[in-house]
Amino acid sequence: MIEGSTSRSNDQWIIDLKAQGYQQKEALSHLYHSLRHGLKKYFLSTRGLDENLFDDCIQEALIKILKHLPQYEGRSQFTTWATSIAIRECLNLIRSKEWKNVSMSALTSEELSPYKGQEIEPLPYTRLRIKEVEDIINRTLTRRQRVALIAELKGMPMVEIAAQLGSNRNAVYKLTHDARKRIKQEMQKNMAESWRFSDLSKERVPYATQ
Repeated sequence: MIEGSTSRSNDQWIIDLKAQGYQQKEALSHLYHSLRHGLKKYFLSTRGLDENLFDDCIQEALIKILKHLPQYEGRSQFTTWATSIAIRECLNLIRSKEWKNVSMSALTSEELSPYKGQEIEPLPYTRLRIKEVEDIINRTLTRRQRVALIAELKGMPMVEIAAQLGSNRNAVYKLTHDARKRIKQEMQKNMAESWRFSDLSKERVPYATQ
C-alpha cells in the first residue's frame, strides 16, 4: 500500500493538489506512486508497454488530473477518478504507438467501405448508401478533410492524424467536424431531391376533355 494514497479524504486530495510548494509536491508524489503501483502490472506485463513510456504516461496523467480538478464532483473516490484518467492516457499512448508507422496515404488509398474484407455482403440498399457517402466525400470535401476523416474512420488516433498533417488536435477535430457536417447536408439534400422526384412521378396527367 502506498503511504499517503489512502489516508487522504477526497476533499484533502483536492486541497493538497491545489496548494503550492511542498504540500502539492508531496500529494503529487503520493498520487504518482499510487497510480504507478495500481497500473504497472497490467500495462507493463499484459500490454507490453515500455517502462519509460509508462512513466511518461503517468506524468501526463498527473498534468491532466491537475488541469481537470475543477471537474471532479466527488461521485467516486478521488483515486478512482484519477486512475480512470491515467488508464485513458496509457491506452491513448498505446494506440498512438501502434499507429506510429502507419502512413495516412496508405489508409486513404484503400476502399472506404467498412464491409471490405468481411464475408457478409451488405444489403443492396446499404451498398447504395455507402456509395453515396463515398461520392459525397470525393466530390465535396477538400483533400485535407478527406484525408483526416478517412484516417479517423479507419481508427487512427486524433493525435497521430494531427502529427502527420503537421497540425494540432483542435484543428483536426474542427476539420473532421466540418467534413461530417457537409456530408450530412449533402445527404439531406439528396434525400429531399429523391422525395421530390418520387412525388412528381406520382402526379397524374389529366385526360383531355372530350
